[in-house]
Amino acid sequence: EITNHEDTKRLICGFLSLLKSCPPSAINLRRNLVKVFHVILSLKIVVGEEIEVAGRDYLIQYVPQLLLDDLRFYNGPAPYSDVRASYFNVLLAFLGEVHHMLTKEEMGLIIKSFLPVVYDSSLPVEVHDAICFLLVEFEKRRQESVDFFPAQILFEMLQAFNMRLKVFVKSDLPFIREKLKESETFFDCEDYCCTDFSYYHHLRNPSSNFISDFKKATNKKSIDESKNSFTIQSCKDLIEIIFQGAYEIAKQCGRRQQGDLNYIQPFSDFLKYSVQAMGIYSIPSKSYISPDVTLKKHHELLRLAAEIVSFFLILFLSGNRIH
Repeated sequence: EITNHEDTKRLICGFLSLLKSCPPSAINLRRNLVKVFHVILSLKIVVGEEIEVAGRDYLIQYVPQLLLDDLRFYNGPAPYSDVRASYFNVLLAFLGEVHHMLTKEEMGLIIKSFLPVVYDSSLPVEVHDAICFLLVEFEKRRQESVDFFPAQILFEMLQAFNMRLKVFVKSDLPFIREKLKESETFFDCEDYCCTDFSYYHHLRNPSSNFISDFKKATNKKSIDESKNSFTIQSCKDLIEIIFQGAYEIAKQCGRRQQGDLNYIQPFSDFLKYSVQAMGIYSIPSKSYISPDVTLKKHHELLRLAAEIVSFFLILFLSGNRIH
């Protein structure tokens, strides 16, 4: 039991030190450190005499130390990718709960750290979805402040969204269609994990329960098993949140005094890839579900895409401020 602030600081500093120095090859230790991270978030942290705060609130001051390069970027053996996915899962749940308490500088650091991960194909689509969701929350945070996010950050966010859409259109969607030709029920089964080595944690969407398994190093997953770690619904969630992100960027840019010609190509790319990505809505989430179920969402996204295009057409053609 931790009863004083000094013990609390030692616990947190020890955890961060181990997390930073632990080599990628130490799979089990990394796995246990992720579990420790999850436990710390749920603790009541002692910060003074008879004063306690939630673990997640206390950890805000350590956000920069939690954005570790060797966990953000893939550089380990096959099972290590599962540790990364689970780490992102816990980290994103934490940031999602405290995003309203983060400073402008902290949000800028998180955005810069996460943008390359949006299109990192070594991570499950649910992680990409959760990152995009967090980025959209950041965009909404201070819409009343024109200069809250510099134009360059908005530009880079849009490029990251485009990269993920491109990967989805060029790789994920063809894979889905090919697998459905082989078996209509291929994506019906979500739990492919060995439960003896699994860490379960819910992401923001209850229908997309992300399961990251920690299999022994000798028990490597095949390509098909790895690909089957996402569901059709997860892909639809990802496309929807990317559309919302592009819409928020369009609004942010529209509130500036004049158009930036640098955005013409990125928004042209967004339009091209987004239209193709919406092909996922012609595919039922499960083999026994009618495609008509998702028709309404398809139409909603088409309307949203039209609004995004109209924002930028008016902005660049007239140079007037859009409200």
